[in-house]
Amino acid sequence: MRIIFYNLKIFFILFFIFIILNIVLLINVWAISDKEMESKSEYELYNIAAEYFQSKNDQEAFKVVKYLLENKNPRNKQALYILIEILIRNINNFPQYKRKDIYYQIIEKSNWITDNIDYYDYKAYYYKGWAFYNLGDLATAERNFKRALENYDNYLPALYYLSKIYLDRNDLENAQKTIEKILNIEPYNIDFRKLYFELLIKQNKLDDALSYFNSYLKNLNDEKIFYLISLVYYNKSEFKNALDYIDKALNFNNNNSDYLKLKVKILFKIKDYKKTEEIINNYFKDTNDEEIKNIYNNIQAIKAQRIYIIFVVLLGLLVVGIAGYFISRSYKENMYKKYLQAQKSSYIEKVSKKAENLEILVGFAYDFLSKFLETTKIAIYIVDSKRDNALYKYINKISRDLDSIEIIYVYTKYSSWLAEGANKPFSIYQVQEDQIMYEYFGGKNIINFKKEGVRVIIPAVSRGILQALVLIGALKDEEELFKVIKDKKELLSDIIEEFANDVMSTRFKEAAILDELTRLYNRRYMLQKLEEEISKANQSKSKLSFILCDIDNFKKFNDTYGHQVGDEVLRVVAKVFKEASRADFDIPFRYGGEEIGLILPNTDSEKAFEVAERIRNLVSSKRFEGVPTIITISIGLSTYPDHGLDPETLIKEADEALYYSKKTGKNKTTIAGVKVLLNESESDKIDDKKLTSFANDGGSKDKKDKELSKEFKLPSFCYSYEDFISYYNNLKTNISNIKLVSIKTDIDNYEKILYDLHFNLLLTESITAKLIDNNEVEIKLLLVDRSENEVQDLISGIENRFKVKIS
Repeated sequence: MRIIFYNLKIFFILFFIFIILNIVLLINVWAISDKEMESKSEYELYNIAAEYFQSKNDQEAFKVVKYLLENKNPRNKQALYILIEILIRNINNFPQYKRKDIYYQIIEKSNWITDNIDYYDYKAYYYKGWAFYNLGDLATAERNFKRALENYDNYLPALYYLSKIYLDRNDLENAQKTIEKILNIEPYNIDFRKLYFELLIKQNKLDDALSYFNSYLKNLNDEKIFYLISLVYYNKSEFKNALDYIDKALNFNNNNSDYLKLKVKILFKIKDYKKTEEIINNYFKDTNDEEIKNIYNNIQAIKAQRIYIIFVVLLGLLVVGIAGYFISRSYKENMYKKYLQAQKSSYIEKVSKKAENLEILVGFAYDFLSKFLETTKIAIYIVDSKRDNALYKYINKISRDLDSIEIIYVYTKYSSWLAEGANKPFSIYQVQEDQIMYEYFGGKNIINFKKEGVRVIIPAVSRGILQALVLIGALKDEEELFKVIKDKKELLSDIIEEFANDVMSTRFKEAAILDELTRLYNRRYMLQKLEEEISKANQSKSKLSFILCDIDNFKKFNDTYGHQVGDEVLRVVAKVFKEASRADFDIPFRYGGEEIGLILPNTDSEKAFEVAERIRNLVSSKRFEGVPTIITISIGLSTYPDHGLDPETLIKEADEALYYSKKTGKNKTTIAGVKVLLNESESDKIDDKKLTSFANDGGSKDKKDKELSKEFKLPSFCYSYEDFISYYNNLKTNISNIKLVSIKTDIDNYEKILYDLHFNLLLTESITAKLIDNNEVEIKLLLVDRSENEVQDLISGIENRFKVKIS
């Protein structure tokens, strides 16, 4: 009895605990009222929303998080995450016509995070990328996924969708890199393995794909896997296995158009025309898919042929044969005309209508041509608007070595062939054998093209004027490329002509806002945008920085090496500014002459200084053929509202900071706030404690004072000895042709020699000096990319000129 009583007692205790737990659970999931939410803190509301979200009670989670954002804190980033995740999780519950609005809501909320909370938030960029991907805007989706990865390079969701974009675009090289990176991080995830499986299929590695399936995916009951393995067997011409697996996929989703299309192709291959036609009539009756249309038309043709066979038996083989020939020919011609018209219309929709500037136009044209010609190895060079013999690279996916060729020069006196060859594809071998074309491109260009994999050249001509060159390489077999070009030659010429017309019309659009030489925004447009960005910064209570640079010794450089090289330097510096700016956010511009700048919205002085220093270092790392001198820039920057509240003041403050950088040695960055030196004598009167400059002149004043005695003073354009040695050691690892020259002189003459070397001989790569003893100074000088003869001539000249010892 005691044992029974004891067991009953335990049973009632456990039952009571169970009842209490259920009551607590009911209280937790019970709908919360507005009155209850009013009494809760922001932190409590977020936790309640998170609990609802985790328990998949999205309706209550949405209500709580919406209340939190509207009434407590609209800048709660974590709450915004929950709101976006709810929309994503429930996207399939919305009718098709409403989903587009949901995608734009996600984009709007993600933009709000980056504009008002955290510009570098990787999740916000991922959400934008996800929305644009589902809207079908793959280019914008790609940019946002890459922005997410800039801030968190191992973020798997962004890597996953980026690899899907590469696969959709047939950019298999980047797809492979991205998917391999994903699998290195998470090797056992099924979705990631499916991506790799799809990649193998796209690469036509069918045996590898089949082996991978048998090793890792065979036991999965997954519709996408069944579809992909069916595709493998289809491409291997094993149609029975292909049909078995596509039927398994359709058991999951019998309305999926991709699955049904593959089944149509399989049934057509095994000549089951009745079932093929039945599926087309049930699911693809009004389709625009050219492949399905062709299969359907072929079935109709086959059915018609059977009727013709009976007719042939009755009327004779000869009559039927002739009739069949003319019918078939007419049918093919009509179908081909429709195909041509559809492809041309597709180009206009996907490229012409979306082009806002030449960069965007070339990007869209590349995407279209790579799919149309079934190769990603394409390069596009655009003719300079002022020099018809110079073409500048806008995109190059053929080879790394060819990508380094920024400009191609042609010989226009041999351009007579363009009249008949306009917009037509020519093989590299045709160009090589034709004397006029060969001379037009120059032998060196053709040799380089052929060596780097160019197999087809197409001149894009509009109104008799060359606008661009399209270079095409083969992914694998050049014969396959030539066959594709031959089959699509007529349509390809029409599309290239459209592209040439687009280039010409886009130039007119750009003329109002872009500088022709550098392709940066011009001064007028910059002033307009600066005023707009200041207004935005004022409304959002955020910072805005303005960077202005000037190329050091540019006039003397132009006089020494010529204006053509000077123009190339301006283009390269402009390109550095473009690459350093945030796409669709920062505004790079040419202020005038050799002055180039950058507007940085939502950026304080410290971050702007980091950007300016990165630009300055990148510029000094560039090399130019036939130019031994290192190119350097001086930079000044100002920030709204710290240094001014209007465009005129910000520009003036940045210009004064730039002047200070130039006056105190060049090749440095200065933040507005310094007093500009009006003459050399004032330099000794500056109190360093009063300067708010971040000037990076290779070492602080205190450091130099410790190095040097009172009698020895290092000019401001020189590196400190320690920074010079550090710079030299870093340079040695990247540049093979570098010489270190040591000059010993007495203390009375060293300063004259330093100024003479720097300003008269333009030996500006790098220079320093240090006191060896009370009367002797050692000057060290770097000579970069100089020939042995040039080095010896310089050393002899310096020895004879200054009567010094050189080692």
